[in-house]
Amino acid sequence: MKTYYISWYGPYRMENIYENDFGDNEKLYSNVLYMIAGKERYQRGPDEIKYIGITTNGVYYRFKNHHKAINVTRDFQVWIGCLDKSLVNKKDLELVESVLIYFTQTSLNEKKTIKPPKISCTVISRYYNKYYEVYKNQKSYLTMLPDVLMWRKEENKLFYASKLASYDIE
Repeated sequence: MKTYYISWYGPYRMENIYENDFGDNEKLYSNVLYMIAGKERYQRGPDEIKYIGITTNGVYYRFKNHHKAINVTRDFQVWIGCLDKSLVNKKDLELVESVLIYFTQTSLNEKKTIKPPKISCTVISRYYNKYYEVYKNQKSYLTMLPDVLMWRKEENKLFYASKLASYDIE
C-alpha cells in the first residue's frame, strides 16, 4: 500500500492565484492538488470545503477558467497541496484526489463522491501558511479533511485520524 504525504499551503485568495503569488516554491506551479473552500450562494453557516481537484498544467492556468470555482461566491479560499515525492505522476494525483473526495463528499465534486477509490492507499496531510510556516490555527472547514486517511479497498473501509500532534525533541 502506497503512502502519500501532502503539504497544503494557503489559504490563498483568487487575487493571489492570478498574481501567481507563490513566492519561490516551484512545487506550487504544476502537478498539484487544490482545495476550494468557502460558501455557495445562499449558503449559511461556516465555510466548507467545496471542491478538490488536480492540475498538471499549473494553478494559474487551472483557475483561469475553472468551471466550479464560480459556484463559491463568498469567502473564497484556495489551498494548494504538493505531494512529497520527487516524481509525481497523474495516476498518483488522481488516486489521492479520489480518496480525499470520497471521504469529504464535497458538494461540487459530483462524480468521485459516488464510487470508492480503486486502489488502497494512505494519505497524510500537513498544513502550512502562505509563508511556508506550520499552520497552527486551522480553519474550521479543515476539520472536514482529517490529517490521516487510510483507504483499504480489500475491506471496503476508510480509516482516519483527525489531528496529528507534533512534539519537539531536544
